[in-house]
Amino acid sequence: SYSHPQLNTLSPEEVKAEITKTDKAIYQATGVLPKNLRPPYGAIDQQSAQAAGKSIIQWSVDTEDWKLKDPNKILKVVQNNVYDGSIILLHDIHPKSVQAVPGIIKVLKAQGYEFVTVDQLLNGSQKPMYQYFGATDERSVS
Repeated sequence: SYSHPQLNTLSPEEVKAEITKTDKAIYQATGVLPKNLRPPYGAIDQQSAQAAGKSIIQWSVDTEDWKLKDPNKILKVVQNNVYDGSIILLHDIHPKSVQAVPGIIKVLKAQGYEFVTVDQLLNGSQKPMYQYFGATDERSVS
């Protein structure tokens, strides 16, 4: 999202405006329109999901990087919780989270993990009104 609001507290019109602004910025930067949405705070309901019109990408590993602010602690959380097909939540706005990424990649690659896009992880089968918490965890938005 563009300004990180809790989408399930917005009107459908506000959700659409937020998504449109985000889509426009991403398209201008990449030439590609996103088909997925990671809702701030993981907060989504049927009304906001319908207004967004995208598949909802959640996560299975919450690093709590916003709170920990320590690359080694963030790495430990990942190591203790990751499994095949995980989606790991990190925030690039926190410098310590960014610093943690090379260590996370190194450790997980050494353990045989492969890093893929969400589309690759989910075989491009995402649907609007569904949320995805990992490769094998698909739930309808309720």
